[in-house]
Amino acid sequence: HTEMQRIDYNVQTPLQLARVDGRIDEDFDESIALEVIEKGSAVHCVSAYEGDILVLGSDGVFDNLFLDEIVEICNDILQPSKTGEFVPMPPSMLSQVAQRIVKDSHMKSDAQNGQFLDTPIGKGGKVDDTSVVVAEIVEWTEGHKEI
Repeated sequence: HTEMQRIDYNVQTPLQLARVDGRIDEDFDESIALEVIEKGSAVHCVSAYEGDILVLGSDGVFDNLFLDEIVEICNDILQPSKTGEFVPMPPSMLSQVAQRIVKDSHMKSDAQNGQFLDTPIGKGGKVDDTSVVVAEIVEWTEGHKEI
């Protein structure tokens, strides 16, 4: 897992991804964007192996779900191969994981029986736009060139 990308480690200021230039905002100043990128960005490298599941998400996911909750969702939906050999997961299964992560993220901001649930940023988390990509590491083959 990599650390959250925050400006000055403030929970309410995640790094933003945007595509803006003078055509969209006539007051756009590229130097400000460059400063945020230079001061606030980091590169994290981790080893990944065939069969590893990657979960990439926005703060709408990781502010509302603990890592063990995300692992539990993956384990509930993605069952290991019965033969012990690597068999790629069907894309529909990865999609189910992504949809469940979003659903569970949103549920954290709804009071259950008048009580807000615990989240990494406090009780009830925060209502936010939520993006998640769930992917599996597979070996690159010549057949992938055709896709």
